[in-house]
Amino acid sequence: MYPAINYFKNPPNKVCILRLSAIGDVCNVIPVVTSLKKYWPKTEITWVIGSVEYGLVKNLEDIKFQVVNKKDSYLVNYKLLSKHSYDLLINLHPSWRANICSLFIRSEIKLGFDNKRAKDFQTFFCNERIPYREGQHVVDSFLGFLTYLGFPSEAANWSILKESIPKFSDTFGATNINKKNIVISPFSGQRLRNYRDLDSSKYLDIAKQLSDFGFNVIFTGANSKAEQTFKSLIQETEGYAFNDLIGELSLIELMSLISCVDLVICPDSGPSHIANALGVNVITLFATSNPKRTGPYNYLHIAINHYEENLRRYNKKGIQDANWGERVRSAEAMNSIRVSEVIAQVKKVLNESY
Repeated sequence: MYPAINYFKNPPNKVCILRLSAIGDVCNVIPVVTSLKKYWPKTEITWVIGSVEYGLVKNLEDIKFQVVNKKDSYLVNYKLLSKHSYDLLINLHPSWRANICSLFIRSEIKLGFDNKRAKDFQTFFCNERIPYREGQHVVDSFLGFLTYLGFPSEAANWSILKESIPKFSDTFGATNINKKNIVISPFSGQRLRNYRDLDSSKYLDIAKQLSDFGFNVIFTGANSKAEQTFKSLIQETEGYAFNDLIGELSLIELMSLISCVDLVICPDSGPSHIANALGVNVITLFATSNPKRTGPYNYLHIAINHYEENLRRYNKKGIQDANWGERVRSAEAMNSIRVSEVIAQVKKVLNESY
């Protein structure tokens, strides 16, 4: 049993949020920042964040940032993070790297996850913990920190992120005011045994059919080897003039682009959460991760979800038997998603019939 925290009869002077990565999780922290600004308006808020992810939120008003480069040594991190002291550290990142960073942050109260969700021994780096809640979405688990602090329960709000981004300057001529614009971001983070990406040929088939139906298709992505290989496939596709912005956009530019399109199609990845945060329809493709835990919070109802099917096929478990958030580690799992069902969902979401 965890009693409500009673340290703050008045709002604290300084609060530090610790969440270094990744892009999707950083998006999911925004509702926490929104509520802190709303209910503790005079509190100074500092966010300790990764150097890549900083590009996503650097324009947020009235937030201070301490930017941690993962290539830096712990000594460099110590010199950066130990300069300031806080009344409260909200540690939203249960990972070894973040836990080490939390050691360097001077705060009377260090609030982390419960023992069950405190990965990489986070519990030993915190002196207060929120209570465990079964089956929560990541957003709700973050908001659980505010519940513990006595904040009223409210709907998750991402408006400050949308307000922070500049209007999209279409120097590439990618968008078309006479057509519905669809962003396809084919790749998730390139991590070992990630298995969240659809086969490249299926993405090209989806793009061709959408183009044939009259949609304007825009490809986005980073500069990984897989993405550059896919970029070559786009360029070699005859008879179609896709807008290829893979490797061309900063995070701020990507957000600006997403904010002005009609739909995003992607795997369980950063662009899915960016679209959700900006209130843009997103069809996210799930076959190896549980959308009820990591999906786009307000657009779960239009996701394509083969997770439970593949959990039974490859993990030999029903959803009730699996650990919350258990992954399917099979390179074949994404093959269960069909081009035809993606096209059908696009038509349904955009109210089109062909």
